[in-house]
Amino acid sequence: GRANSGFVNTLTALLQNDVITYLARLFTSICLATSFLGVSLGLSDFLADGLQVAKKGRGNLIIYSATFLPSLAIVLVDPKIFISALSYAGIY
Repeated sequence: GRANSGFVNTLTALLQNDVITYLARLFTSICLATSFLGVSLGLSDFLADGLQVAKKGRGNLIIYSATFLPSLAIVLVDPKIFISALSYAGIY
């Protein structure tokens, strides 16, 4: 379910140190953000190359819409589907 939150909660209960808890939360947040950024940039470049659309002006809007809108729609409809897809992707 919530692996990062569980990790930080366990760390907080064991160490009872607010500074370490803050650093652990900061670290996990940075890890998630950089992972999301890397995957997003890779997917947008893949779509731009595959669809032969220049990543300038209107083409940029099309590529980034194709990158982010499908996953946003899935998350808004049913977040469990997105979490399930992430768990399957983690297996591979």
